[in-house]
Amino acid sequence: DGKVQSAEDSEWIYHEVLVHPALIAHEKPERVLIIGGGEGATAREVLKHRTVKAVDMVEIDIAVYEICKRYLPEFNAGAYEDPRFSLVVGDGRRFIEALSGRPTYDVVIIDATDPLRGGPSYLLYTQEFYELVKSVLRPGGLMITQAEDVSPLPSMATCTVSIYRTARAVFPVARYYTAWVPAFDGEWAFVIGSTGPDPAALGPDEIRERLDERGIEGLRYYTPEVHRALFVLPKYIEELLEKHPSARVIRDGEPIYVYSEE
Repeated sequence: DGKVQSAEDSEWIYHEVLVHPALIAHEKPERVLIIGGGEGATAREVLKHRTVKAVDMVEIDIAVYEICKRYLPEFNAGAYEDPRFSLVVGDGRRFIEALSGRPTYDVVIIDATDPLRGGPSYLLYTQEFYELVKSVLRPGGLMITQAEDVSPLPSMATCTVSIYRTARAVFPVARYYTAWVPAFDGEWAFVIGSTGPDPAALGPDEIRERLDERGIEGLRYYTPEVHRALFVLPKYIEELLEKHPSARVIRDGEPIYVYSEE
C-alpha cells in the first residue's frame, strides 16, 4: 500500500526505543511477548537482555516472517535461531484471549501495523485489548506499544493521543515518549503502560547498572541519558496529551483509524 513499515537506515532507532525503555524499567524481565514484529528486529533487541528466558512472537502472516528471514537476515541478526525464541503464527489478540487472564509475561510489546480500517490491527489499540494485556502480565509487568506519528496539529494527532489516553485508562502508570525516525519522516510515538515500575523515574546510574548486568552491547541510539530524555516532553506535546479536543479512549465498538476521515 506504499506505507513504509521498516528501513535499514533507521530501523535500529525505532526498535531500540520500542524495546529497551520498558525492559530496563523491569527489574528482571524473563518472559516477553511480541505481537507483530515479523522482520525480527524487535526480538533481536529483546534477546540482548540476558535475563530473558523466553520470547514468544505472534505474527499473523507467516509469509512476512519467511520473507524477512530469507531476504532481510540483518534485521533479526540471529534472533530466529536463538533457543529462547518461539514463533506463533496467528492473531495476537486471540492469542492473548486464549491465555484467559493467566499472568504469563513480564513485558508485552505491541509492534503491530497501523490501525487501518479493515486491517488486522485496529483492535490492538482499544481499552478492551489493553485490559486483556494487563491480565496476562505478571506482577510489575509492562506493556509497550508503538503509537503512531506525532504532529503539532491537533487535527492530525488524534490517534496518537487517543492511544495514550486509552493506556492511561487501564494502567496505573502510563508514559508517552517520542523519537525521530527518518524512515517514517518524522517523530514517532510510543506508549508504556505499567502495573508497577515507572520508567520515567529511573536514574542514569541505575539504567547503566542494569545494562551492564545484562551484558547489553551494540546499542546505537539508546543510552541511560537518552532514556531520561525520552520522557521530557515538549510543551506542545504535554498540552496535546491533556487538552486535545477530540482525542478519546478507544473502545472495540468505537475504534480509531489512521489514514481516515474519522
